[in-house]
Amino acid sequence: MNRPSLHVLWMYPDVLHLHGDRGNVMALRHVAGLMGIDAEIRRVDSLQEAPDFAWADLLYFGSGELKRMPVVVSALIAQKEALDRYVAGNGMIVASGSSAAILAQWTKKTDNAKFSGLKLLDITCKQCENVYGDDLWFELPDGGQAIGCQIRVIDIRLGREQAPLGRVLYGYGNNGQDGSEGARSGNLIACNAQGPLLVKNPRLAAAWIRDALAAHGVTDVAAPDEADFVWEDASFALIRKFIEDKMAAAGAH
Repeated sequence: MNRPSLHVLWMYPDVLHLHGDRGNVMALRHVAGLMGIDAEIRRVDSLQEAPDFAWADLLYFGSGELKRMPVVVSALIAQKEALDRYVAGNGMIVASGSSAAILAQWTKKTDNAKFSGLKLLDITCKQCENVYGDDLWFELPDGGQAIGCQIRVIDIRLGREQAPLGRVLYGYGNNGQDGSEGARSGNLIACNAQGPLLVKNPRLAAAWIRDALAAHGVTDVAAPDEADFVWEDASFALIRKFIEDKMAAAGAH
């Protein structure tokens, strides 16, 4: 019996290169292997390259400098017909950190200039005057939880009908006010958590792998053995305790 395969396009890693997001690509490959899936990662290095969207199951955009987002959007608009077919087929796109601006309606910079995104999610972004960093702990709609870190460069506002990716339990999330974290419409995902998100949350990686494959008709996928998550479960518990202690200390003042 042939093993299922996962095809990941790692989008512009030399442009979107902040916060060690390459670890998330490595985590996708590792967790896929635990699920009996052969994962193939292809880099899309050049902004002039025509990505093979028809081959892909998942497009991964790591975090990058906000000033680089307009050129990334322009590169993708040049491939609009192929990208539109990919999105119409429920292809998965994951954008981490400030790369949410790629999927947004528009982003307003601190000098009040605006640039358009791909308008794939009903979110708008505003560049922050100051950069903020802290832990980020959030709950997903299925009750699962994830912990990561956030280096806030933009505030995100959800449109009236736009669902968040999750609900903030600790940290800043989209804007530090409404308790929302990220955004998700079908298989289009923006997440503020960066760096080791999928490394530290392998169940989330497994869920996104299943969703990406299901969009292409692959549904008979094995779940990872719970024993494979023992070390990360222990790490999660320690980080959660650290965060809970910070919350308790803040509440005492």
